[in-house]
Amino acid sequence: MHGYTVDEIMATRPCADYPRERVEELWGGRESLTVVEIAALDISISDRLYQVIRLLPLESIPVLARRYADDAATCVYSAQYADAAAHTTADAAALERYLEWAVEAHQ
Repeated sequence: MHGYTVDEIMATRPCADYPRERVEELWGGRESLTVVEIAALDISISDRLYQVIRLLPLESIPVLARRYADDAATCVYSAQYADAAAHTTADAAALERYLEWAVEAHQ
């Protein structure tokens, strides 16, 4: 699996929360990280998901988007009958699934 260098990550223009110094710190002196390693970084799941998706080949994005949309529609339908706490848990679980699917799309 391809490893991504700090330079390659910076070329994707991460948000202001991730200046070069922070990305270098996350890489911890390693020359590169694979998508699986990026997905396991100790940062918010939404930030991990954002970066993994940014690294996807363009042709993979529509397939992944359809999968997300189908899943989200199911979650919305289910949430109509759930309490707020269950919905929050479902949202967190959905983000975890989406990150796994994005990583799979790289393989």
